Parts: sequence; structure tokens; C-alpha cells
Amino acid sequence: MFWQQTDPIGLNAGNNDYQFVGNSPTEATDSSGLAPNAFDKWMTELTGAPTPGAYVAPIIQNPQAITVNNLVSGANYGSAVMLKEMSFGYMPGAQNYIDTHKGEYPEKMTTVVQGAGVVARESLLLAGTMGTGSVIQSGRYSVWTVRTARGVQVVFTVRGGYQTYQSGKATWEAFLKGDTWGVAINGVCTLLSALSTYSGGRSLLRSPGKVAPKGLSAAESWGKPSTLADHFERHGGDFGAKTAEGYAQKASQFLQDAQRRGLPTKIGPDGTIRVYDPATNTFGSYNPNGTTKTFYKPDPANHPYPTNLDYWNAQPGSAPWTPKK
Repeated sequence: MFWQQTDPIGLNAGNNDYQFVGNSPTEATDSSGLAPNAFDKWMTELTGAPTPGAYVAPIIQNPQAITVNNLVSGANYGSAVMLKEMSFGYMPGAQNYIDTHKGEYPEKMTTVVQGAGVVARESLLLAGTMGTGSVIQSGRYSVWTVRTARGVQVVFTVRGGYQTYQSGKATWEAFLKGDTWGVAINGVCTLLSALSTYSGGRSLLRSPGKVAPKGLSAAESWGKPSTLADHFERHGGDFGAKTAEGYAQKASQFLQDAQRRGLPTKIGPDGTIRVYDPATNTFGSYNPNGTTKTFYKPDPANHPYPTNLDYWNAQPGSAPWTPKK
């Protein structure tokens, strides 16, 4: 089938003057043949061109108009809008720049950049909420650090709940107005804020991790000082220890941590304490007084057992408790 005449709007609706409603007849109608396609309409709003298709003419006729200064100016304006949104509006410099250049850029462009700023802000807040939660639960920080993190997490969680409500409301209002951009941007913000609220609330409701003990010095914890250098040379790298002192402290900390976490432990006939963490494949052997004999990661290449768990099961002694699951 062929159309009987070309589109009256000419090339202002695209290079193909026989094309009908952007090849989307199920989504739009154009009985007069004067309507632009969706892309032209959007570009017109974005660039402020007086008629559909006219946004191309200035570039073709006067390409030198696209100068570095113009590009920088536009980038500065976009950055100011994003920074204002990311700082919750508390960035006077950004606001002043926006006020100074207000009206120089299309409203559509401003809206899109604002949305990008809001999404970036909510993404950073979600990352902060998750990071703060890990501090609370890890048990690797001081009591005051954990308490401070819990206080910050309360703020994050309350704010996340409020923002979820506001973004959800804005999404619904945009939907009623038929604002596709508004639905997309506010919908993403609603999801991010909801995740922040969930993450923050979850970390606050769960029991916080206990503060991990700090390992004793080598002088206090290593049973036979003359063997420390040799053990450090052979096994220090397995634990990222930079010095023999650091290696000894890690060994001491492992024993203390084993008691706190209820890791698999055996006490031999001679009183030797052996501890194994299957999750990290870490093995420690200690004298009855708690000083370290050795500390390393077992390797089937260095022992006669098929697996490291078999190696542990073959160790002498009985368990003083049932390991925690």
C-alpha cells in the first residue's frame, strides 16, 4: 500500500515525509499530517527550538555556535542542579548559580538533570545505610564506634521512611498527570528509599555484633619467642601480617575470638588447646596457659589427610563445648 500524498508538515517530522506518526499507528494518530513525531517533540522541548525539527538547523548552518564555552556553561548548570539535589538544597553556591542562569536552559533539561541528582543522592544514602549497618553488625569496632553508627542509622532509617512516602506520593501524582519522566524518576527514588529504610531498620533490630577482642602482644602471647620468626616467615603471609608482632597478635586474637564465637575447639591430654575455623580454614594451637604454639592455614599438600576438615578431625583431644552453628 502507498500513501496518496506526502506529509504536509514536510521534513519537520523527519527525513521520511511518507512516514506516519513515527511508524507507531497503534500509539498515535495524525489526521492532519501536521503533528511531529515523538522524538522531534521531545527534542524541541529539550532545546527550546521554535518548531519541530528546527533544533537541527542551527547546528548545520552555524556549527561554530557549539563552542567550548557553551558546553562548559551547560555542564556547569547541570552540575549545579545535581549538586543542589544531592545536598538536599543546602549548597548556597549551587543555588546561586542556578538563580543566575535561570531561564537560559529548557525546563525539560532542568527536570531531567534534577531527577539524575535525586537518584544519585538516594543511591549514596542507600550505600551509606548499608555501610553503617555493616559497622553495627560486624563486631570489629569499638563500643563507641558502634553506638555512633547506631545513632546515625536511626537518622538514615527515619529519613528513608519519610522519603519513601514522599517519592511514592510524587510517583502517583506523576502517573495521574501522564508524566512518564516523573513516574520513572520518582519510582526509582521510591525503590531506593524503601531499600534504605529496610536496610537501616534491619540492622537496628538485629542484635549488634560484639566488639572483637584485640590480640595481645607477642611478648605476652607467643609461648616460645625463639620460634616466632620461623612461624611468621612460613605462615605470616596467609593472614596478611606485615611483621612478626602483627602475626602474633592475630594468633592471640583468633583464640579469643574462638571463645566468643564458639568455634570448634579441642583440648588434648597434655592440655594443648587446638582451634579450627572451617569457614576461613584457620588453625591455631595454644599452650594450656593460652600462649600460642603455632598459627596457620592447613593445606592437604602438607598433611596426609584428604581434606582440611579430616585433618582437624584427626587432632587429639575432646571438645569442651558443642560448636555454634
